[in-house]
Amino acid sequence: YLNAFDSVLHYIPSAIFTRFPNLEHLILEEVYVTTIEHGSFVNCSKLKYLSLARNNLSSIPDGAFESCTEIMEINLSSNDLKLIASDAFRGLSNLQTLNLENNKLESNQPQLAAIPSLNFLNLASNYFLILPEDLIANLDLDEVNLELNDLVRIPQNFFKNSINLTKLKINSNRLNIIQGSPFSTLENLLILHLHNNTLPIVMNSLFSNLTSLEELRLDNNKIGNIETNAFDDLDGLKRLNLSHNNFASETSNPHMNLKELEFLEELDLSHNSIHFIKEDFEMSAYM
Repeated sequence: YLNAFDSVLHYIPSAIFTRFPNLEHLILEEVYVTTIEHGSFVNCSKLKYLSLARNNLSSIPDGAFESCTEIMEINLSSNDLKLIASDAFRGLSNLQTLNLENNKLESNQPQLAAIPSLNFLNLASNYFLILPEDLIANLDLDEVNLELNDLVRIPQNFFKNSINLTKLKINSNRLNIIQGSPFSTLENLLILHLHNNTLPIVMNSLFSNLTSLEELRLDNNKIGNIETNAFDDLDGLKRLNLSHNNFASETSNPHMNLKELEFLEELDLSHNSIHFIKEDFEMSAYM
């Protein structure tokens, strides 16, 4: 275990690790690192955890960590990252968690090469306006965090290879419409967060094939209309949050068909103008 917190390094000389051949846990946070040079971690073959959070890194080159063949978690959060090379994580067959939160990654970010064991990818609090369609095409992920970006659109095929995804957070973006069925390949998805966007409508195709979904958050949007069959495929849904929306009498179809949600355990409709709820769970919202 080595913690160099509050030192001043600017770059990482590989020689400093020669005295620690069994190092497994390395924290280099807030040490003003600006670059990762080729071979910086050549003496870190047994490293399991690396944190370079809160530095001044603007890019990650190809093969930056390739000597760290046993590493399981890399934290690169709160840097100035604008570009990560496609092969930056080459050779990291044991990497399970990659934290890229709070950087400056944008829609020009290239596709990430395959990382065989990666389970969790955190891309929260970056500058994505539109997701590069092939960004995660090579990754078999369990959890993806895309919250607190500037997203206005989700490409139709962005999740086409993410069949094992179980948790997806796209909340706190600027989505005002989600067209088609971008989640239709996510048959194993358990948790989907879409709250704190500006969605005015939930269309019939949006949740197609999400038969395993247990938790759905749509609160704090501008939803005034949920199409009649929008929830038909949500056979296992247990928790549904529709609070803080705009259900009102002037909507063209102010009905939500909830009668298919037979396993529902928690339903939040607070902070809407609900006038009455029918006995068959078709809910009408009126001013």
